[in-house]
Parts: sequence; structure tokens; C-alpha cells
Amino acid sequence: MESKGPQHTVELELARPPAADEAVHVRVTAGVLPDGARIVARLASGEIIGAVSPYGIRAGEKAGTYAMALPRDQGLEGPVQLNFQLDIAGESPRAPTASELEAVELVFIDIAPPVRD
Repeated sequence: MESKGPQHTVELELARPPAADEAVHVRVTAGVLPDGARIVARLASGEIIGAVSPYGIRAGEKAGTYAMALPRDQGLEGPVQLNFQLDIAGESPRAPTASELEAVELVFIDIAPPVRD
């Protein structure tokens, strides 16, 4: 699943390991994207974990914030390397600019079942 073309690589570390009732997600904040564009997120292995593919966004508006789950078997003891690529139909893939890929962070998500009374 190796990607072809330029990418933007981000390396992030968790402040602590996730608890048994937590998952780790990648929170991606995307800015204004060209019409028909999507930002594809991959692990260092090339595995796609998600994409920012806005629909219904008016031209010139920011695409927003998206969450992508990291696989539970992804080693989270050290840095997590993520590669981002901007795909536009009919064009060669390229690395997203800083205004297209505004922020990337790792967040903990509570996956504990709800407590019922």
C-alpha cells in the first residue's frame, strides 16, 4: 500500500500509553482544500487509516476537523509516524500545504461501555 508521490510526514508521541478502555485517534484539522481534493492519511507502513474528503463545503471554506482511529495493534510506545498526501482527480498527488493541513494531533477516546443503572 505504499504511496507514490510527495507526502507531508508528521511524527507524534503520546504523553502516556492508552488505558484498556481508551482508543487513540488522529485528529486532523484541514483548511481550505481545492475543489474535489482529499487528504489521505497513512501509517509509516503505507496502510491508509482515513481521509479528509469534505462534501458540501462551500468554495473557500475550511474543510473542518476529522478523527481517524489508529489500529489497536499500532505500536504506541514510541513515536507514531503519519504520512499525508493531497489527491485531486486528474492531477498528480502532492504533499498538502500548511494551510491545507493545519493541525494533526493524537487524542484519547473513551471506549468503555456505558454504565447502566
